[in-house]
Amino acid sequence: MSDRLELNIERILDLSAERRQAILQRSMADVSDVFEAVKKTVDDIRSRGDAVAVEHYRKLKKNLKATDFLVSRTEIEAAYEIVDAKVVDCLKVAAQNITTFHQAQVEDRSWQIEVVPGIVAGRMVRPLDVAGCYVPGRRAIYPSSVLMTILPAKVAGV
Repeated sequence: MSDRLELNIERILDLSAERRQAILQRSMADVSDVFEAVKKTVDDIRSRGDAVAVEHYRKLKKNLKATDFLVSRTEIEAAYEIVDAKVVDCLKVAAQNITTFHQAQVEDRSWQIEVVPGIVAGRMVRPLDVAGCYVPGRRAIYPSSVLMTILPAKVAGV
């Protein structure tokens, strides 16, 4: 296996009907049973603090230590050597686009409109004390999940 990260790009117009259906079905999976387990974990972290997160992650990795969450400068530099430069460039463009989008949202934090008489829709911005982020791994790798979780907080000054 190569040390380089390779993305398997599939163009929807080039997919067979079976492959397209398989991708669509994957998005339709019932994950409602996961909600309660995740809620218990989030509630526990909320009541006992961030340090308890390590306890929960130990269910998945027995020898986990708090320092495993820290990424050293050396590890970051090594990652740049492994990942194809074109991928890094694309991630930088995506990061800039996400930052630009969220900076525009900060400028107009809250708004509302009457979409039809008597029905008002809008947006109200309220900072959160705590937020969780799930970054998919294994077979599905979504760096966009990381970018779209971290960058809006950075723009907001969190």
